Amino acid sequence: MKRVRIDVSHTGYPGGTKRSFVEGEELDLRDDYAELITSPEKRLAHEIPDEKASPPVAKTPAEASNKQDGGKS
Repeated sequence: MKRVRIDVSHTGYPGGTKRSFVEGEELDLRDDYAELITSPEKRLAHEIPDEKASPPVAKTPAEASNKQDGGKS
């Protein structure tokens, strides 16, 4: 499943069932349909990145060294 935001209102057939999508709507779709409507050829929606997917980035060298030694500086 992928989370997408609809950029262009349209009607589609995810899973073979007719459905209307409204601009601004955010929803989870099966990967195959999400990839189809977010493709460069269609551009009907864009994927919303999963915030949990990437670890937080250290903002300063001191924060980075704290994370490397378990915060025991």
